[in-house]
Amino acid sequence: MARFLALALPMLALADGRTSSFWRKEQPGALIPLSNILDDAAVQQHRVIGGSPDEVMITFASATPVASTVKFGEVSSDGEVYFWAVAHGQSTVTSSLNYYTPVGPDGVPIWDDAHWGTYTDPADYYTSPFIHAVKLGGLKASTTYRYFVPSSGDDVGEGQQTVGEGEKTFEFTTTPAVGPDARIRFGLMADVGQTDDSLQTMQHMFDHLNRTDDDDDKIDAIIFPGDLSYADGEGVRWDSWGVLGEFLLANVVTTYVPGNHEFGNGENFAGYMSRYPTPHERAAEGSTKLWYSHEAGPAHVINLCSYCDVKTNSSQYAWLAADLASIDRAKTPWVLAQWHSPWYNSNNYHKNDTNSMNMKADLEPLFKQYGVDMGFAGHVHSYERTNPVYGWQEAPAGQCGMVHVCIGDGGNREGAATDWYEPQPDWSSMREASFGHGTLDLINSTTARWRWWRNQDGVRVSSDEVMVERCEGGGVRYA
Repeated sequence: MARFLALALPMLALADGRTSSFWRKEQPGALIPLSNILDDAAVQQHRVIGGSPDEVMITFASATPVASTVKFGEVSSDGEVYFWAVAHGQSTVTSSLNYYTPVGPDGVPIWDDAHWGTYTDPADYYTSPFIHAVKLGGLKASTTYRYFVPSSGDDVGEGQQTVGEGEKTFEFTTTPAVGPDARIRFGLMADVGQTDDSLQTMQHMFDHLNRTDDDDDKIDAIIFPGDLSYADGEGVRWDSWGVLGEFLLANVVTTYVPGNHEFGNGENFAGYMSRYPTPHERAAEGSTKLWYSHEAGPAHVINLCSYCDVKTNSSQYAWLAADLASIDRAKTPWVLAQWHSPWYNSNNYHKNDTNSMNMKADLEPLFKQYGVDMGFAGHVHSYERTNPVYGWQEAPAGQCGMVHVCIGDGGNREGAATDWYEPQPDWSSMREASFGHGTLDLINSTTARWRWWRNQDGVRVSSDEVMVERCEGGGVRYA
């Protein structure tokens, strides 16, 4: 493929830092045309949002007013559902002024010509479909559920009713029960967008989801550190992304945080918060839809907002300090965190962004105090994994610290970030300017396997793998 300049064979991580010889041109990917994505289905854009074993949020969109109702039931061993429960929620509609980014004949955005519409011109308004959010509670851990949105006039009572004609069903499996001896396997992707590369990343993640439990690359849930649709103020692109990713995101429990593309260009989190309202109420007091935590299997997962105030006197900081203090590591020995803008980045793209460095200065001491094990970010459109590190200093050999992973290589339209600075810092263990995704297998209370998978010629290739050992008191080292 012309996009690739060099090829490197998959390798295990080396002791010294490594910059992969496989890289892509700084060629932005063309957006998939709206006409190739949008459809006229009455109900569409289904998603499963959450992370805790016993509850999820289902969201969906409808062109006309329909009841905010979801029917769901446990899938039995013979593949049937013998009892359908009913959950009700609420709907909302958003309206915004479009921010336009023209696209050239090659499909590449012309950023210098981006501009706002005019608030006096109705042609520049975007009004969303009805966006419905329905919480399903009382779920069993590690259990597969089938769900659908009943059509108007369908019997929405509980019982043994069958799925009506034209009612589209989806399935998800809840995360494992909370406990130190559980095993959980996460998929990780960020900065995805709506290009052919974006679709390839999601298709590869779907492959992981559909592996058998005996496969070591099976996933149970997804962690998504921001930059979802790349709508960038063009409201209809939230709808097209919802349709594009429905095959994956309607069928797997996914935990999101917002990125700059959910915040900038007039977004101000409006498109994001209406469609991705993560259940957060059981986290420490002060949690919101923008910062919250959940527990699943042996993991306590912290979800932060890079584009919200995080100073030591802020609401987010106060919540985080309380949340970290509440963790019972006898119950959840692994502590993971996700946010969008990375603290450790050896790429000249987004190098030392002010908000990243301020967030690092405010939160890194707190993370060290409580022994957070691994952090995941996006924003930089390449892959990078650090050694255990604190304050720009690699931990001495055999000692423990926090490992940071940048997974902002989901395939968005801005292209891969290929400009690494040299020499490679000591704290940087592996970096590659390509597209892909990651998997994290928390095998038990002390051992995990991290793998990064490159998108290569239409297939996923395991291109970085390392065993991680959790240390007593928090932090990790490579085994």
